[in-house]
Amino acid sequence: MPTLHVLSGPDLGRSFRVESGALIGRSAECQVALGATSVSRQHARLEFAADRWRLVDLGSRNGIASADGEARRVPELQLEDSSEFLVGDVRLRLRLRGENDPVVVETTFVPSARIAVPAAGRELEPEILLEPRREVAGPRVGVAGADVPPPPSSATRPRVAAQQGWLTSDIEQWPLPLKWLAGLLALATCCALGYGVFVLVTRLRD
Repeated sequence: MPTLHVLSGPDLGRSFRVESGALIGRSAECQVALGATSVSRQHARLEFAADRWRLVDLGSRNGIASADGEARRVPELQLEDSSEFLVGDVRLRLRLRGENDPVVVETTFVPSARIAVPAAGRELEPEILLEPRREVAGPRVGVAGADVPPPPSSATRPRVAAQQGWLTSDIEQWPLPLKWLAGLLALATCCALGYGVFVLVTRLRD
């Protein structure tokens, strides 16, 4: 929606949303109510016709004038976007598009060479066809008429715990001299046990 921005006078900084037929003046009934004493109660009117905006003087005392060049009083002004003009001694600027209005960007669609251009009046989207999965008939491996069971999953497979004895888990980590000493102790123990058995058997015979 077009907007009028006040650039001078007691209403400096104010903005007014306007449409065709909006009145500018000092009266509270005007869509653009200004407080400057140089502005008449109903000073001018904004009109939109034939795709053009214009400002028409309503017989005001101080008139309207273009702010570009000589401030010469005229009965009406042709306005464009960002046109600045005087109502009495108040400077105004017309913006045909407000700050919050959406920006319309015109683009040209160029169809891809891989997609056929649809007929006029029809908007088509590319279609993707999925063929059903085909099963190849053939003999099954295994016993005839029996279904081959699926391989067991990791969740159903029996877990075999690796059991290691105290000697196999610890002796491998011993240093070499300690391994030799342990071997000698084991040999001495075996000899002592053998000698003890021999003595016991000899005494029993006697």
